[in-house]
Amino acid sequence: PGMPGLFDVLDALSQELVVERAIFASEASPELVTQFEVKLAHWAAETGKPIEDVQTSHEAFKARTSKARAVIRTGECTPYANIILVSGVPF
Repeated sequence: PGMPGLFDVLDALSQELVVERAIFASEASPELVTQFEVKLAHWAAETGKPIEDVQTSHEAFKARTSKARAVIRTGECTPYANIILVSGVPF
């Protein structure tokens, strides 16, 4: 449990992906939502491309995962610490 952490994985992905949209559960705690928003803002600033953040119900989130192209399982144990990243292109 805890290894690797979600935000450690997001840091690694930030070096590899251009993200257009990030989707997470609206049931996440306010602290977790703030962490997501801060991470996404830093990521957008680094790439110069805006990242739309979308909150949806946990049930709708789970339904969207059926269309995922890849899934990364972390050791994160924080409730609702899941995020869908919609990748774009670098141009």
